[in-house]
Amino acid sequence: MKRAFNPLQQDVYEKNPLFRYPVILLFRCLAVMTACFAALCMMFAACEKDELEERNGKDDVTYTDAQGKKVVVPYGSMSCALKIISCTGGTSSSSSIGLNHVLGAPDANSAVSGSSFTLNDGGEITFEFGVYITDGKGDDVHVFEKGSTVRALKVEVSDNLSNWIHAGDIDGSSLGIDIGDNVPSGGKYRYVRLTNISGSSVSIDAVAALHPVTIGSGKINDDIEFSDTRGNKVTIPGGALSCASFVVDFQPGTPWTSDAGYQDPNNILGVPVGDVSYEVVNLGIGGVIVVGFNVSITDGPGNDIYVFEVGPDVEATKVEVSNDLINWIHVGDADGSISGVDMNGKVPSGAKYRYVRLTDIKGQVSPWPGADIDAVAVIYPAFN
Repeated sequence: MKRAFNPLQQDVYEKNPLFRYPVILLFRCLAVMTACFAALCMMFAACEKDELEERNGKDDVTYTDAQGKKVVVPYGSMSCALKIISCTGGTSSSSSIGLNHVLGAPDANSAVSGSSFTLNDGGEITFEFGVYITDGKGDDVHVFEKGSTVRALKVEVSDNLSNWIHAGDIDGSSLGIDIGDNVPSGGKYRYVRLTNISGSSVSIDAVAALHPVTIGSGKINDDIEFSDTRGNKVTIPGGALSCASFVVDFQPGTPWTSDAGYQDPNNILGVPVGDVSYEVVNLGIGGVIVVGFNVSITDGPGNDIYVFEVGPDVEATKVEVSNDLINWIHVGDADGSISGVDMNGKVPSGAKYRYVRLTDIKGQVSPWPGADIDAVAVIYPAFN
């Protein structure tokens, strides 16, 4: 028997059959809710895909290791070892580059013909990275060895150089390490230590983080602005990853500072820190320093290289670039403080360089004679 409606209700009832069938109404509501849920899922999936493509798009570089495996390294050389902390049992075929062949992207420092880095049996080398090493899907650290035979290496990670976690071993069949089973969830690490356990020597080309996370805020390739003690500012793409990462050669001039704190050429590496005691290197009058980069130096609009010089005296340096440590091109002079050099018209179009040579050309005679260099940065880096 039908329920009693007033005339208005009866009219609505007659014109809307759904009101006669509550079950049908329920199913239609469920269908609408399901469609909305599916649309939301597609939207979130698209967002996730966009985020993945943003990270794995133009900034990723694919390398081929000695076993023929294609290895995708996010941000290329930016995610490779930045600095050697210590090394025992390592040798180099080149006295000019030393052990630094192993820094940067695979073959990044192979400009010297026939050069290589070798870790002898039982040898140990510790690297610092400009990114955090984290656990992700699949391998997290990849060691690029040279030669068709994979040599065994013990791989450890640390966030403080004191506490080390054995992340796994390069076992002869794969050059990659998945740290997930051996490190706490969410762990972030700046350092990798390799120990040769193969019983013979091993040639190492590079070490890469496959799931890098930026140090500090922002993305890995964020631009960072620096200021010098005179109030000048400059923006460096990639921060520390676009600054000099290793010293190739240092020949202090005469006279040279007697303060040992300003004699260490490694003070020039990394980001500028300003006029801070013992964080700069004094060149001495006529002194020369050669530094290498984990990125390529290229020509772009305006200045391409910045030299951060500190101290009360403005002291100039001659700036040259090279890709083989043999042929050098004079691209300009840095006039002291933060000084930029534009390579336009001095280098071939599209050329890329890996090394910078600075020579003191003014030479203030003081307790710190010659230029006092804090850092050298690339403004248009090519992340190989």
